[in-house]
Amino acid sequence: MDKMNVLLENINILQKQKELIVHSNKLKVLETQKIVGATIIGASVQLSLIKKLAPKVVIVEEAAEVLESCLVAVLSKSVEKLILIGDHKQLKPQVDTYHLRTEHNFHISMMERLIKIGFPYEKLLRQGRMRPEFSCMLKDIYPEYQDFPRLEVENKKITCLPNSMFFWSHQLPENKDRSVKNPGEATWL
Repeated sequence: MDKMNVLLENINILQKQKELIVHSNKLKVLETQKIVGATIIGASVQLSLIKKLAPKVVIVEEAAEVLESCLVAVLSKSVEKLILIGDHKQLKPQVDTYHLRTEHNFHISMMERLIKIGFPYEKLLRQGRMRPEFSCMLKDIYPEYQDFPRLEVENKKITCLPNSMFFWSHQLPENKDRSVKNPGEATWL
């Protein structure tokens, strides 16, 4: 049994040495890069690498969907500028615990909190993804948005349907998991 314990201990030592070598190699590669990208989850997993990289600037895409605690956890002391990109009027962070959502406002991202307290921010005033007949329906949320002038000319109407947009009503139930799905609607299409 003593031999077995010695072997297991040696395996553990070798495993730790291997992890240090892999970590060191990753760091050498990342240090040669001007920009390093990661998801919030990826940054959490690689936190020791990020701390050693010591980034001065961090850019967070879809920042309105990121839990504040997750974002703060991946910021190292070296960060001098944090750029949050997203739309705080659309998707919020997913918080499954009712108590955390209602009593502690975990469903509000850092981005939304900063905007609500008057922190300076910039917003897009023109959109170029939707045809005007769609974008006009968002005027109650985005009253100042304008369409790019050439949008209607460049973004041709579909020809397989009489209208670009139509609505229908039904009683098919939705499945709510981390997102809303409706298999019945999918079969209709």
